[in-house]
Amino acid sequence: MVQGGTTDVVGNFLGWWEKREIPRDDVTDVQFIITADYAFRADKISYKLYGRDDYDWLVLEYNNIVDVNEELGVGVILTLPSYDRAMYNLTND
Repeated sequence: MVQGGTTDVVGNFLGWWEKREIPRDDVTDVQFIITADYAFRADKISYKLYGRDDYDWLVLEYNNIVDVNEELGVGVILTLPSYDRAMYNLTND
């Protein structure tokens, strides 16, 4: 499980990530506070910010979230790249 990504042990979990580097801490980053409608649903957060539910991996990876059930609850504040910056970085590898 290492071709094209990295494998890591986090707690009792084995995680595999295909890294797509999007620089962090940009002034255009967006803060998203998880409400009950979005709790545990990276796909819904992705759709809200990027118009696509399949960018759920970006929501998780950008915030180093491994366990959605423990780390994506109500009140959690996520930092995410702006729509323009995310689209630019994802389409210009």
